[in-house]
Amino acid sequence: MKTNLIYGLRDPRNDVYYYIGKTTVGYERPLKHLTKSHNETVNEWVKQLEQLGLVPHIDVIEKDILLEELAAREKYWIDYHYELNPELFNVLLLPDVINRIRTQDDDDKFNSLVKVILDLGNILKTERISRQLTQDELAEKAGLSRSTISLCEGGNNVTVEAVKKYLAALKGVDILTRNLDCIRVGKSHQKPIE
Repeated sequence: MKTNLIYGLRDPRNDVYYYIGKTTVGYERPLKHLTKSHNETVNEWVKQLEQLGLVPHIDVIEKDILLEELAAREKYWIDYHYELNPELFNVLLLPDVINRIRTQDDDDKFNSLVKVILDLGNILKTERISRQLTQDELAEKAGLSRSTISLCEGGNNVTVEAVKKYLAALKGVDILTRNLDCIRVGKSHQKPIE
């Protein structure tokens, strides 16, 4: 009997699902994975198991599903089993899809942003100090309180708007001129700015 169902291919060595699929032809489609799957990773896995004298177990996870709900149920079960096994073969296909909508440049920008955000407080403090500004001086230039400047440099509990004002105030201070002015008036021999 043909029926709409969700099935899983389970590794006999650890009872973990490595592939979740949907079908409208009952058990025919799951059985095809044992001889020639449309998923190349499944084919390689089946060959590895064959060399050990094993075959994947095929389980019906859900059956008698309405056709219009089949794709959503497959996604549900893939998401569910991905939580149990992040190496689910279905998910390994995602990089190809993602690469079509996301470039290497996008990836580089995101990774740079993450790195900056994680070290934001230190970066801001270093920039302020290199411009020979105290927190009070920067607070006045940025129109922020000294405690907000301190929060920015701590990198926690700070709004994006506060960071924008902090950066705009820093950008308005020329490093070279500021440092030369400090040297001329002898500020460089004072206690370091913190």
